[in-house]
Amino acid sequence: MSETPDVKQIERVIGAMSPEQFSALCAELGLIEAQLGEGRTAQIVAVVDAMQTAPGGLPRLARSIRHVWPTAFDTRPRRKIKLSLPIGPVLGGLALIAIVVVVAIIVLNAVVWVLLEGAGTNPALARSICELGAIPGELLHTLPSSTQIPIGPGLSCQLTGGFAWYTLLTSMFMHGGWLHIIGNMWFLWIFGNNVEDSMGHGRYTAFYLICGVLAALAQIFVSPHSAAPMIGASGAISGVMGAYLVLYPRVRVHSLLFLGFFVTTIAVPAYLMLLYWIFLQFISGVFAASTGAQGGVAFMAHVGGFVAGVALVKLFAQAHLVSRRSQPRIIMPSDRW
Repeated sequence: MSETPDVKQIERVIGAMSPEQFSALCAELGLIEAQLGEGRTAQIVAVVDAMQTAPGGLPRLARSIRHVWPTAFDTRPRRKIKLSLPIGPVLGGLALIAIVVVVAIIVLNAVVWVLLEGAGTNPALARSICELGAIPGELLHTLPSSTQIPIGPGLSCQLTGGFAWYTLLTSMFMHGGWLHIIGNMWFLWIFGNNVEDSMGHGRYTAFYLICGVLAALAQIFVSPHSAAPMIGASGAISGVMGAYLVLYPRVRVHSLLFLGFFVTTIAVPAYLMLLYWIFLQFISGVFAASTGAQGGVAFMAHVGGFVAGVALVKLFAQAHLVSRRSQPRIIMPSDRW
């Protein structure tokens, strides 16, 4: 038989419940939620006080809590979610469903990188970027069809003026170098597994692709005459990061802090790290647009993807999955991660 948690444990668990779980608990205990007072703190005190004098007492309250939230008093060690700022090792939270789509996307990108792009060697890399990268000036027909675009030593890409809107999808699976693909896939695994966990496989697939397309369109909007091919999964991954901001804003993120030669770690909420990151992307994108710079990082694709993720996540996330993931990970002052 499981031990009865003490009052402090019970109060912490009730405080971490979702509104739906709390309503279910009140119904099971025969309490009228509207009569428990205003605010969760007052309601917690009212529930505990009522049950301490009721038949069955705290053991009955603990059993009811376990009934509406089976893992409420789970004391097994939890994984830490760690992140180096701005890029570094991260260990995502434990998944509740098999992470299929994220793994499939990573494998697909790796296969494309090795087999189609020659693992970064020319002429395979240049040819694949020319044929499958998204070029704003070509898509909008703002560049002549005979335009020659240098894409490597002694190599150039000639526009044909044909229909190339399919590149909005194919460009998501192309990369320009080892650091490019490793960094993107690393961030996809960090944030993507928990987001897929909250949407399910089919919804996450659609969400990822839509965010990637909208990210590319955002970059095209600010650079309609650009001849630089856009490649990379970072626009779609930015959408995933935007979704993470909405779904798990208070998850603690352990970040590396460099102070000269001294390196330490600090813990910050996910919303602080992600908002800092998107702020840098926006400022960099504005600077690039104001100077007319072409090539390099498509900052506005990051911004567009992030905004798309924030705007669309509620349409794709499933409330019952989000609740199962987020509630046991509410950060309380006495929690130890």
